[in-house]
Amino acid sequence: MGFGSELKPSQLGTANQLVHAGNLSLQDLREFMRDWAALEKDHGQKMEALVKRYQKIKDKKNPSLSVGSTGKDSTATVADPTGEFHLDTDGSSYVKVWDELLVITGQVSAEHLGLADRMTDEIVEPCRVLALKKEDARRKHMAYCQALLDRRDEAFADKDKKQQKYNEASAHALALQAKFERSVNDKHHDRHRRQYEKALIAKNHAQNQYLLSVKVASQLQAEYYERDIPQLLDQLQNINESRAYTARWFWTRWTELQTQTSQRLQTHMGQLGQTVKGINPEADTQHFIARNAMQWSRPLDFQFVPAPQSNDRSEFELDEDDRVFLTNWAAKQRQALKAVNTQIGQTQVPLTEFQQALKVTDPNSPMGGYNDLLENVMELDREMMTLRWDQATYNTEVRELSRVVRVVSDDERHQFKSTTFAIPTVCDYCNTKIWGVGKTGYNCQVCGLNCHKKCMLKVPAECAGTPTAMQRQRSLSRRSSRTPSIPTPVVAVANSSGRAPNAPPPPCPPQSTKPRRSAEAGRAGDLLGPSDSESDSWDGNNSDAENNGHGSTFYDTRSDLPSYSASQAAITNGPRQPTGIAIPAHRPSNAALNAMPRSAAAERGHLSARVLYDYKGTGPQDLPCRTGDVVYILPDDQVGTGWIKAELHGRQGLVPLNYVEIMTATDMAQAMPEARVLYNFTARDASELTLHVGDLVKVTNDRIYEGWMEGILRGKTGQFPADYVQKI
Repeated sequence: MGFGSELKPSQLGTANQLVHAGNLSLQDLREFMRDWAALEKDHGQKMEALVKRYQKIKDKKNPSLSVGSTGKDSTATVADPTGEFHLDTDGSSYVKVWDELLVITGQVSAEHLGLADRMTDEIVEPCRVLALKKEDARRKHMAYCQALLDRRDEAFADKDKKQQKYNEASAHALALQAKFERSVNDKHHDRHRRQYEKALIAKNHAQNQYLLSVKVASQLQAEYYERDIPQLLDQLQNINESRAYTARWFWTRWTELQTQTSQRLQTHMGQLGQTVKGINPEADTQHFIARNAMQWSRPLDFQFVPAPQSNDRSEFELDEDDRVFLTNWAAKQRQALKAVNTQIGQTQVPLTEFQQALKVTDPNSPMGGYNDLLENVMELDREMMTLRWDQATYNTEVRELSRVVRVVSDDERHQFKSTTFAIPTVCDYCNTKIWGVGKTGYNCQVCGLNCHKKCMLKVPAECAGTPTAMQRQRSLSRRSSRTPSIPTPVVAVANSSGRAPNAPPPPCPPQSTKPRRSAEAGRAGDLLGPSDSESDSWDGNNSDAENNGHGSTFYDTRSDLPSYSASQAAITNGPRQPTGIAIPAHRPSNAALNAMPRSAAAERGHLSARVLYDYKGTGPQDLPCRTGDVVYILPDDQVGTGWIKAELHGRQGLVPLNYVEIMTATDMAQAMPEARVLYNFTARDASELTLHVGDLVKVTNDRIYEGWMEGILRGKTGQFPADYVQKI
């Protein structure tokens, strides 16, 4: 027998009062021992005054310690079937110890002075620590009980809120239906029909949500009354009984000290010791239960209540839009259920270990591990209780929805990832833009579909998989037909945290809408070619808009290089090796080249920015730069608002955001001088560029060492002899 099986949910507060009174009595015990040690020096009269003082305290608190504030006064005898204890009509064994204690206290007024020091060291201070721990454990437990009750009430309130929303949506749909039926011959008949269909869909959504909330509220109510409250009551019982074990140990130790101090008090201390050993927490528990027995039954389950003036049934609405939404919702909740089940399994392992250790641990010693084990078990029990609430919620929704819709497996559904679009992107569901700081959308990592957060659950759950280039082209063509025009975006300077966005190179438009471009645009495209991280998804001349979700224009210079003029052709058909021009022999070794700082940001195609003001920096994390320098913006989620992480001459650091301006492709093309290749040059290792006569190279460093330059050609950065090119 225990609190959980015998007491009712409404008696949780009564059990809490018992535990609280017990914890206060443990504090009283500590204060008693402290006062005793002080009064040992004063003997006689002060000791007698102490007895009178605690007699009043005992008389006041005895009812709370025995039967609680609402317990029955009628006497009863409760016997244990095993014969281990017997509960008589005088009250709890715990209260009896107080009675005997005060009697003995009146006889020890001449106690030895040395007893005071031993009591302080061995009883008073440990008792204070344990009393605080017990009370803290009770407060924590009751706080969780209140949180659980609040969560239950929140579920009930959510049900009522969704019921109200459903009622309003139903009333609105009925009103529009009436208007639609009255306007048969009206010129606005079609508009009324559309309004009514839209309202009907909204009503169906509201009805489904309300029905789900009814199921969840009923399930949570059952969990609360049938499992959680009994378990919480049992845990209160554990706190109360462990406190009694603790008090019993202190009293036993105190009696031993008294015996050692004075042989004259051995008889009295022995009598008190026997009384103290008679403390039986189980018997006290049964005494409390017997005085607080009452009848109680669990509330009935909730039922679906149709909206007024509607004929809705307790069934899900399964129109096409409803099926899509419910299928997505079921898949989402099933994913959440898997995570909760994993957490339950992970929590159950240590819980079982603690429970097994608790069974073999002696509860009589408060300095041992019993109390710590008990607190660990209770903490994990509460955690499991919370997880089971989530499990019950997800289980109920998945079970109910699997009866009416197909639950899409994880391999079939979209793999959405929350994304902030620094460049305007069209939502593939509603054809409106996703753009702006704080306007988070979602991108499928498999098929590249983009959508608003509000549209995610309305998109058909089945993912078509990674699109081919032709599929992406058709998708872009359809999007272009849906959206008349998308203005060229302005690259955002900072994202929501104030840092420069890690903007990937803008994709190429569909072939049918691709504008003609000049040679200057082609050279700018070389600078903004696909980065290393995007090379896997790059598809030649075709755009990758479905994957990166950006709507700006990008020209692939690999297929749109400017044609050579006749003079250039003559140069090309001329001698392939320069005469009289040797490759500089004092080029550093490969090891030295690898040790030199490289412009990795330029190779990866990061955004560039022009420095507007000199910045010297205030610490090692800053990047000193001068007016006119061109820096590469690096992505970094740890940079605070108002700062960007940038790279200059191979060094990385922080620069104030308002000290720079973002450069467009034209700006970058103008900032980097060009050089025309005069002679063919074959790269001898990965750090060099292979040049062909007539190539145009973007010069990033015109003198990295004597006779050598660094530049960008066809998206690759490398070194080449300075005498093999001519700046233009």
